[in-house]
Amino acid sequence: MIGKFLKGKDRLRDANPEIRREAIQGLEPHKAQSLQTELADLALNDSDTPVRLACLEKLNDPDFLGTLLNQDVLTRAVAARMATLISAGSPCGLGNHPLVLQERLLIASSDEEAKTLIDDIAREVSDLEILQDLLLRCKQELREPLLALDQLQSADALTRLERRSRDHDKSLNRYARERLEHIKQVRQRGNMALQRASELASALTKHRKTERNTIYYQRQTILAQEFVNTVQTFEECAGILTKHGVVLESISKHEAVFANLDEEPREKSPESAPVAVADPFPDLVKDFEALHNSLMQGGPYSELSQRRQELTNAWLSAADNVQPEPAQHEVFETVSHTFRELADAVERLESVKPLELAIATIPEQLPTDPTELPALWKSADRCRSLIRQAEQVCKHVAWPQWAKPDPRYSEILLNINALQEDLLRVEAHEREQVANLEKLITTLIQEIDAGSSQSASGTLNKARKLSKGLPGRSLRTLDKNLNQQAARLAELRDWQAFATAPKREELCNAMQKLVEAPFNPPDQAQRIKRLRGDWNELGAINKADDRRLAERFNQLAERAFEPCRSYFGEQAKERRKNLSQREGICNQLESYLNSSDWETADMKAAEQIMRTARSEWRKHHPVDRTPGKPLEARFEKLQNRLHDLVKAAWVKNLQTKQAIVEEAKTINESGKDVGEKVRRAKELQQSWRAVGVTPRRADQNLWRQFRGYCDQIFATRDNEKQQADAAVQEAMKEAEALCEELSQLLDTTGPSNAEDNILRDLQQRFRKLHDIPPRNAKSFERRFDELVRDYRGLLREKAFEAQFVELSQLKTWDEMHSKREVAHQAGETTGFEELHSAFAGREALLKDEVPMKMLHMLTISAELAAGIEVPTEEHEVRLQVQVEALKRGLGQRRQGDDPMEMVARWCAAGPKLEGTENLRDRFFLAIEKYLRE
Repeated sequence: MIGKFLKGKDRLRDANPEIRREAIQGLEPHKAQSLQTELADLALNDSDTPVRLACLEKLNDPDFLGTLLNQDVLTRAVAARMATLISAGSPCGLGNHPLVLQERLLIASSDEEAKTLIDDIAREVSDLEILQDLLLRCKQELREPLLALDQLQSADALTRLERRSRDHDKSLNRYARERLEHIKQVRQRGNMALQRASELASALTKHRKTERNTIYYQRQTILAQEFVNTVQTFEECAGILTKHGVVLESISKHEAVFANLDEEPREKSPESAPVAVADPFPDLVKDFEALHNSLMQGGPYSELSQRRQELTNAWLSAADNVQPEPAQHEVFETVSHTFRELADAVERLESVKPLELAIATIPEQLPTDPTELPALWKSADRCRSLIRQAEQVCKHVAWPQWAKPDPRYSEILLNINALQEDLLRVEAHEREQVANLEKLITTLIQEIDAGSSQSASGTLNKARKLSKGLPGRSLRTLDKNLNQQAARLAELRDWQAFATAPKREELCNAMQKLVEAPFNPPDQAQRIKRLRGDWNELGAINKADDRRLAERFNQLAERAFEPCRSYFGEQAKERRKNLSQREGICNQLESYLNSSDWETADMKAAEQIMRTARSEWRKHHPVDRTPGKPLEARFEKLQNRLHDLVKAAWVKNLQTKQAIVEEAKTINESGKDVGEKVRRAKELQQSWRAVGVTPRRADQNLWRQFRGYCDQIFATRDNEKQQADAAVQEAMKEAEALCEELSQLLDTTGPSNAEDNILRDLQQRFRKLHDIPPRNAKSFERRFDELVRDYRGLLREKAFEAQFVELSQLKTWDEMHSKREVAHQAGETTGFEELHSAFAGREALLKDEVPMKMLHMLTISAELAAGIEVPTEEHEVRLQVQVEALKRGLGQRRQGDDPMEMVARWCAAGPKLEGTENLRDRFFLAIEKYLRE
């Protein structure tokens, strides 16, 4: 036992790092526990990083592992090991270290654990690099709560996230870009509001130098109201930007200008009577509507742009004196938005490089000559490419559908239509040519069936010529059919030749043609030989006519062979040259064998020389037999010597490959992790490729064995992958089922029976789906989020209707309280039961005066908020309400009153005696209109 322990310890200290790593990986848990000190020492001091990483997997003390967190090479692996140990229940004082928290979140086993860890990360982790790395590695469902962390809200953090995720994670990169764009837009809105506040403050300062009259105070009120709206916009933008670490310039210096407004005297002299100011907005609205029509009809863009700028300047100048009505302002906004949409499209169109779409790539008259057809198909491909380019341009420009196209954009559309028409013509022409080929094949079949070989030959030539001119995609089975008919035609010709004339006469005529029109010598000799063979196959000569034909045939053959004699003389010279070349090959081989050091020789090159020498030997053929035979014996002797040397190398290399096969078998049968098996198998494959030359058949046998073991290893890996894929498919089915369940729920649910807990349950079930790949999860999340938004719309509609029911009930109860208060004033004794908490304390107000002024001002406030025109006789009260609201807003920076808060103030006010009924009806009507709009 002691010897065995020492042996294992010696392996841990072996000079070979591979042996040390394998020894560490092979340690059983109980043995590793007893060697914690040695493993810790190796993890700290070993020179080989894989050995140190192997030690980490065997160390079980998280606190010791924490001492390695500052080592760059091992940092992530150490943190991962600590996270695993903590997850298994091991106590650790560094559990909240940023790197450890990161790894713990990545292996969290439940939603509750993940939520707790994210809260810890929010408190403990400030390093943006760690947070960005975590976002890139974590599951999709963890990204939303991580992205909500305060550390990632600043513009700087989002900028760094956008750079880090670029080319690594498209969804994260898109999120960062969208948030940065949002910050940019909010900053622009805030700066515009700040600029407008400065303009209003300057206008008020200038206005204070004018005469104090009714127009002065009206102008002051208008400026003050617009300033309140501007401050509200500025503070909204500043609040958003503060969350992102962006600070806007202070607006307080402009607020100081509006802090002390001049109060309008209550008694007005005849000289200060209001002066009617002409309202410029009706005419401006008409001008803007005319501009909108011009935009629709597609006038010159430069003129439209100039006209729009003039009208906008006039509108803004008028707004400095008079506030436009909401409907008028809506016309201004609509036309401005429409123009911006057109201007953006014009800008994108101007940025596009000109396209050469008008090039006439397709001729008007389409060719029918098969030799000209390939050029036509190339032109058609060019046409398709131009159409794709033009369509991409149209997609980029995104010209508004409501607007008449710009001449340049119209030209692109016209060219696309023209190219598409040309393409349709070409495609129709292609179908026509295919139909022509089918007709020719049909005609060819009919002519062969009728025995018309001459006309069939002409038809076959036409069909082959047309076939060569058609694109391969159009031929399909036509070429095969054409070849079959060509074979039938050849067979027909052969039979007809034997039927129309004696074969001997035909052979003489054929030889006569060779005399009259000889071919090149090799072909001529081959044809003469073939004709003589055909002649001999006809058998012995028995008739005088046959002897006459034989004599004629022999004479013609001699004459026909005359051009070949000089050629065969050249052939004899070539044989002598080949003999000389072969002798040179033998000399080179002998020199190579005698001069090489075979202890260090490149055996792969030797094998290549052996094969190349054989190939070169065969190339120098033919040679004369008598001198060539002893030379061939010498060559074979030299080849055998070289073969023996190469064979010795083969044996050694085969032994090496046999050892690799045995190691692959051992790895396949071991109980190691599949990933480790695959890694070792790949290493053995590289070792296999590094082995030198081996004989083909033996190498193939060993390769089949080696490949078999490797295939089993890879098959195990593939099975695990298939199981993972099955889990993915199951998760996708569950996601699809949840989407379908929510979709069916939307079909059967109305606002009255929509329930928030049902939606929360479906969302919780959807978030528990973990196995869906990111590329599929996006589409499911998008679809599910759309359905959730639709269901939340039902919930909002339900809450909206409940609010109106509550408003109606409060009005009824207010009438009931008012009737009891009137009865009490008349001396009747009535009890005041509490109908709603909003009326608490009304009984204590029975002896007070009716708060008519407060009720009147509250009613006008509601009507102003709802956009209801206040009666002329109440304009003084309206002005008082506006001034007080302005003072309250400037002093406390509050937004407008909430409608239900106004209702609560109305219900709490009392007593309400006779004379308040009209105000009540006006008040609740205004509140209802305000809520509906």
